Amino acid sequence: QETDQKGRPHQRVVRGDANCGLYAGRGGQIVWRPRPRDHRRPKHRVAPTTGGPPRIHCTPRPIDGGPMIATRPAQLFDAAAMAALLNPIIETGGTTALTQTVDAEFIRGWMAKAPARSAWTVAESGGDIVGFQLIAPWDQIPDDACDIGTYVAQDKSGMGIGSALFEATKKAASKLGYKWINAHIRADNESGLPYYQSRGFRDWKYVEGYQLDDGKIVDKVWKRFDL
Repeated sequence: QETDQKGRPHQRVVRGDANCGLYAGRGGQIVWRPRPRDHRRPKHRVAPTTGGPPRIHCTPRPIDGGPMIATRPAQLFDAAAMAALLNPIIETGGTTALTQTVDAEFIRGWMAKAPARSAWTVAESGGDIVGFQLIAPWDQIPDDACDIGTYVAQDKSGMGIGSALFEATKKAASKLGYKWINAHIRADNESGLPYYQSRGFRDWKYVEGYQLDDGKIVDKVWKRFDL
């Protein structure tokens, strides 16, 4: 701790991180001091629920030093961007049951199915949609469960997009009254299986011989997450 020209005590910050600061005082003494809790998670102004831009679920923040990621409820005007993100995933294959590319009209029709029991969330970075996640009822699981789908831009993996999306989706599922979330994943999906496992999903069913729209036969792993 030092004093300024008027004799008032103060400390000079040398460096620090999200949780504490490294300070240098008179004589070169170095001390660590925890920073206030408010510093660790800055407050932000939330958009109104009526009028104005869509409400943001969480404080936009860098994920592991990367770009800023923000999530919000998907809107019908996002359909074209979501289709553009999804089509390269479909064309690559191996991670989704969809076998034909889609357009904005297809996405809007998908969003219109059981809207009162569904929730769609998009993730944005720099104003661009970099991922989306949906939950919806499915006739092959109990009424207290919803089925989940997750899609992240192929060139944006490792940015924490899936983590940000699932945090928003869990809250949406609870608000809709669901007790658990189901994920049915292709057994050959080398990215989807560890993603859901890392979120806390556990295996509860294995389906052999599932036929895709293009005639290909794959196995499916069903996982569940209890809310």
